[in-house]
Amino acid sequence: MGEFALFLECCRCGREFSVDSFAFRCFDCDEPLEVVYDYDLLKSVVSREVFAGRLWGLWRFWELLPVSSWSNVVSLGEGGTPLIRSMRLSRVLGVGELYFKDEGRNPTGSFKDRGSSVGVSVALEVGAGVVGCASTGNMAASLSAYAAKAGLKCVILIPHGTPVEKVLQTLYFEPVTLAVDLPYPELYRMAFEMAGEFNVYLVHSDSPMRVE
Repeated sequence: MGEFALFLECCRCGREFSVDSFAFRCFDCDEPLEVVYDYDLLKSVVSREVFAGRLWGLWRFWELLPVSSWSNVVSLGEGGTPLIRSMRLSRVLGVGELYFKDEGRNPTGSFKDRGSSVGVSVALEVGAGVVGCASTGNMAASLSAYAAKAGLKCVILIPHGTPVEKVLQTLYFEPVTLAVDLPYPELYRMAFEMAGEFNVYLVHSDSPMRVE
């Protein structure tokens, strides 16, 4: 999976995992994983000029993302958000030029859409039927939207008592939403147990495919 992606590697101990495995953290030291690419091969096929000649958006950089088939790409038009110059604040702070990246223009209004697009695309590529995460806001809404686009089931774990205003956007996409009486750190760990028991493909904030 991923034409240029070689394997997943633990950020601490270096243990390697198959890039199409359901591994989200290292089984040995519980640290995050990262995707390792064939950078020599990448250098031979991509360049600034190649990217510049493509349509704007996240997937113009597809060689640098761990998806090998365009048929698995799940996109809602994320990426390509503008940099907006702030004249007044740059003067107040005494800096020459100051720009804001307007990620609110992504499909669900959050930068999380970039990671959701990649994570759900990879989930399709590895044959997952269900994606999930633990979240209280933007990530839940984003993952739910992309799962709906892909036709995948989605499970969201939220802390019990989360204000309804924070989950309304998520509920619009009709994921299975479970309110659990646990603080977020424990809920996060529970998501890994859910993934292992029910074969859920996690698209967490630090899962390797979302980070890409």
